Amino acid sequence: MMFCIENETSQHLFFDCVVAKVMWGRISQALGLDIGVSFESIGSCWLISNKRFTAVNVFSSAALWGIWKLRTDFCFQKITWQNMEHLLMRIVRLAQKWQILCPADKEELLTSNLRMVATRPKMLTG
Repeated sequence: MMFCIENETSQHLFFDCVVAKVMWGRISQALGLDIGVSFESIGSCWLISNKRFTAVNVFSSAALWGIWKLRTDFCFQKITWQNMEHLLMRIVRLAQKWQILCPADKEELLTSNLRMVATRPKMLTG
């Protein structure tokens, strides 16, 4: 019950909660690919052994980690919800840090996707 009044399950926290749905919608729009319906939808991109989904994999990992970290901040740091932009910028910053994992030929794609997700591009570094 971190983001809403529904019972917390992993499916609900990461995919079904209104916060998660809006987050995945913004990321899907930026990537031009519908992701974030379930762990299976994200995992299927990890199983494909080519570089096509590198940006998707960085983003999906950052999104899952970002939402989990925000949840634990609610629980243990007693922070309160600010807004969706705060969560999205947290995800963008994580993805930026992990950009080094991208092959050189996919870095520009990831950077442009980061800019599309970020509502305030000036917050991007580098």
